[in-house]
Amino acid sequence: MRIISSLAIALVVCLILASCASVVPSVELSEREIETQLSIPNGKAVIYLLRKIEFKGSALLIPVSLNKVTKGALGHKTYFRWLVEPGKYTITSEMAEGAEIHIAVRDGKNYFIQIATTFGFPQPGSEFTLMSNEEGRKNIKRSRLVSSQNSPTLTPSSTFYVIAATVYSPNEAGWALSERSNNYGVIFTRQDGTSENSTIFNTIVFKTEGFDNDSDFLDYNEQQMKLKGDKSRFKYINSSYEQVSFKNTACLKYRTLVEDHWELGINSDYFLYYKTSGYVCRHPINKSIAFRMEASHRSKFKKFPEGFLISGESFFSSIQFNKNGL
Repeated sequence: MRIISSLAIALVVCLILASCASVVPSVELSEREIETQLSIPNGKAVIYLLRKIEFKGSALLIPVSLNKVTKGALGHKTYFRWLVEPGKYTITSEMAEGAEIHIAVRDGKNYFIQIATTFGFPQPGSEFTLMSNEEGRKNIKRSRLVSSQNSPTLTPSSTFYVIAATVYSPNEAGWALSERSNNYGVIFTRQDGTSENSTIFNTIVFKTEGFDNDSDFLDYNEQQMKLKGDKSRFKYINSSYEQVSFKNTACLKYRTLVEDHWELGINSDYFLYYKTSGYVCRHPINKSIAFRMEASHRSKFKKFPEGFLISGESFFSSIQFNKNGL
C-alpha cells in the first residue's frame, strides 16, 4: 500500500495548484500574549487591522497605509496592531482599486477593523468593515501578528533545523522568515516592489511509505502534480518534469507556469502569473521521508525575474540532508 501523509497531501494541493496564500513576516502569539496586548496604556488607543479570514483572494497581499504613511501588507490570516494617540485616522488600501476608512479614536479603547479583498473590474480591490469588540478579539486569536517593518530581516544563510535536514535562508539581503511549521519546514519571503510581486522560497518534509523504489515514488508525485486544479480559476500554460540525481539522491525536478484568475473566472482579463521551480526528493538514507524544496514567484510578468533561477538553485544546493536520516 502506498501511503503519503495527510500533511503532504495538503501541501501538494496547496503548492501545486498555486493556491497557497501570500505570506508576510508574522508571529503567532499565545493566549497570554494576546491578552497582554489587548491592555491599553493610559492616554493611548489601539487600532487592529485584520485581514478577513477567507480563501477568496488569499494569495494577494493587501498593502495599507495609516494617515498616508505606508505600514506594510497583510497576507492571509494576519493583522496589524497600532498603538496610537487619540485623534482622527484614515486607513487606506493601496491596491489598484483601493478603499479607505475614517475613524475617530478615543483613549482607552481598542478598535477592530477588517479588510477584505473584492473582485471588481478591471482589477481586485478591497473594502473595510468596523468589527465589534467581541468579533475582533475572536479573530485575532485565529490570526498572526505582522512583524514590525523595523524588525531586521534575516542574515543571509541563517541556519534552520528541520526533520532530517538543515536548511539555510537565501544567501541574499532582504529575506524574512515568514513561517516555520514545527520541524517540518520553513518559508522565506521577499517582497519585490508592489503587492502583486512576491517571491517565496520554501521547504517541507513529509513521510511516505509503500513505494518499492525511487522511480515509483517520483512517478506518483509527477502524476499528482499534473492533476489540474480549479479550471474556472487556473489556466495551465506549461510544465516540465524530469527525474534526476540531486544531492546524492533521486529527485523529481519540475517547473510550472500558470495563470491565476482568482474568483474573477478563467475568462477574466486580470490574472497573475505564478511560476515555480523546485525538487521533490527522497531522503538518501531514510526512504520513508521525502523533501520538497521550491522557489516561486507571482507577478504580471510571464518570465522569471533576472537571477531568480540562479538564486533558487543556490538555495536548493545549500540544503544538507542529515547523514542519519533523522
